Amino acid sequence: MSAKCIYCGKASEGDYCSQVCEQEYYAYLGRMERFYILQIAGIIVALALFILPVIVGHFAIFAGIALLVLGADLAVMPFAPMAVVNKVGSKRVESVLKITGYVMAGVGAAVLFIMALV
Repeated sequence: MSAKCIYCGKASEGDYCSQVCEQEYYAYLGRMERFYILQIAGIIVALALFILPVIVGHFAIFAGIALLVLGADLAVMPFAPMAVVNKVGSKRVESVLKITGYVMAGVGAAVLFIMALV
């Protein structure tokens, strides 16, 4: 039974299928260490924007802004817990989170655009 590459998820003899995957994986870990706190801060801001309408009102506007902030946060800093990265591969996790972030930011922008028309 062969192992899977930690970075790309392909079959390999060791932890990595090539030297390039090993370098990319360590680059991913370096970015995660530098920007993980900013990602958590973005998530907290987005959650606060979801809770704020309970106090202020205008749910759709705050929901649109929260989706835009959370989507931009995921698109720019696509980091997941290490358990997920080790199971699926950091390349796949990064791709899925970036796509999810773009979709969320697009939905948030669409909500804000529709609210501007109303």
